[in-house]
This record gives sequence, structure tokens and C-alpha cells, in this order.
Amino acid sequence: MKKIIISLLSILILLSLTGCKDSYKGGTVKDGVYTHSRLGFKITPEASAVTYTGDKVKDSDHYIVCFNYAKNRGASTGFTCDYVVDAAVGELLVCSEENVKKLSLDEFAEKVTKELESGLLSYSVTENSDVTIDNVEFRCIKAGNDFNQVEYYIKEDGDRFTYIYFFYGNHSKIAGEKFLSYISGIE
Repeated sequence: MKKIIISLLSILILLSLTGCKDSYKGGTVKDGVYTHSRLGFKITPEASAVTYTGDKVKDSDHYIVCFNYAKNRGASTGFTCDYVVDAAVGELLVCSEENVKKLSLDEFAEKVTKELESGLLSYSVTENSDVTIDNVEFRCIKAGNDFNQVEYYIKEDGDRFTYIYFFYGNHSKIAGEKFLSYISGIE
């Protein structure tokens, strides 16, 4: 019995020394509506949109894009994607990544901007500013090229960055506005 107690205590001490901590907890989904209580926003897509959670988010066309950007920033092991909206106008994803380099929001936004401008698709960044959507503050980055538009709405989340990512084609001029209409503050 004494050996068991000593073994258990040894394991507990080892875990505490290695910095073992709880996994990241993002938002919740109920009836297709994503709610991130800690960050104060929710996403309510139109009824015709398809939503994914859990392992199904990896089926999104842009999951791998967000994952690879996070990987380039050194956060591939701390990357999560909680929620995807696949709508007729494009895709919306809610992703989070560890702030492994301890960047400020401004530094993170600058990194995202440079990645968009220097990446394979050579986006031109048209906005990098603070915005408020229904009393919730975000850092907004908008970029586009001849074919597509992307938008990031970024929140600092403790030792992470959580962002809402939109992707849509230039053929859909109202897509960005449509996706923005999904986002609201929570009371």
C-alpha cells in the first residue's frame, strides 16, 4: 500500500513540474448557434447554412489554410477550430491558437498581414484596424486578390488568439456583410 501511495505522489509531482494544464475550452454550439461566453460573442448563421463542429470541421475547405497559417506562426500543436459555417456565399471558421511567441495583438495582426501579403495567393491587405460589432471589440484584417477575399476578426484570449475567419469569392460582394450579420454580442 505504501508503494502505491508513493507512486501516486511521484506521478502528481511529476505532472505539476511538467506544467500539465487543462485543455483549451472554446465556445459551445446549440442548435447551430456558436456561443463564446468568455469572449462575449455568438454566431447565428442563416437557416440554409451548414455548420460543423468536432472532427467534422476538418472537412472544411479552409481548415487546412488556417491550420497552416498557425503552423507557420509556430502554433500547430495549440491550434483548434471549434466551428465552421458553410454558406452559399463562402465559409466562416472560428479558430484559436496558442500565442507561443507571446505576441501583442498588434504584433499578431502584423504577422497575419505579412503572411497574407507574402503567401501563395498574394493578398493585398485593405484594412488592419480595431472594430466593434454589437459592443464586442475585435481586430479586423481584410485582404483580397483578383479572385478571393479573406477577413479575420481577432480577439486576445488569455495565452491564445481566437479569430473568426471569413473566406469568399469576389463574385459575392455581399458575403462579408452577410457573415458580419451572423456575429452578435451576448448579454
